[in-house]
Amino acid sequence: QEARNWFGDHGRIIYGDGTCTTENSLSVSACYIVLTNLDRLVNVARIATPQIRPFKSSRGYRYGLIMHENVRFRLKTDATANSISLYDYSKSLIQGGKGDDLVSPDYGAPVAEYNNVLIYVDSRCPLAPSTTGVRRSVLFGASSACVAFHQSNGIDRMFWEMDKDDFNNITGIASGMIFGMKKCSFTIGGAARDFATVVLSTYAPAI
Repeated sequence: QEARNWFGDHGRIIYGDGTCTTENSLSVSACYIVLTNLDRLVNVARIATPQIRPFKSSRGYRYGLIMHENVRFRLKTDATANSISLYDYSKSLIQGGKGDDLVSPDYGAPVAEYNNVLIYVDSRCPLAPSTTGVRRSVLFGASSACVAFHQSNGIDRMFWEMDKDDFNNITGIASGMIFGMKKCSFTIGGAARDFATVVLSTYAPAI
């Protein structure tokens, strides 16, 4: 929960309206997510110590941001006066021939991009503790997670077995791999701290 005075003096939790200091105070429409929140996330990532590096993607070096479906809805429908909306920004990318590959129905694919941040959604993102409508979105960069494989496995060494039954009438295929993935965390000042991530807490009640 502690967000300040580790890996430098820059806080790693950002609140929706820019003035709140606790998640319990995020309870009005002014605390909905807006595109400027993403600018703040990127700013924190770039000035952090150590710096949060973007990862290499098919679109170049980018950050990732994963958010709940309710947060995505608020971002898509934001029409704050005198500010750019995600709809207008995404439309300008498509018209310029740079965002058409993001229009994909595939689950797990990025749904939008802004300021070199690929936006992903997941309906299983939990509520912030002790709240009923606050969701945490997470900006992540390179090395924010680690993966390990069993010594007999690997990225290109998945177990694969094919067998036939019923007098060669039925073909069965089995595959498997022993591996694990975990978010990176290091002990700093006697406490565990997440690495290469920044949290954005915003008000996103059920629609």
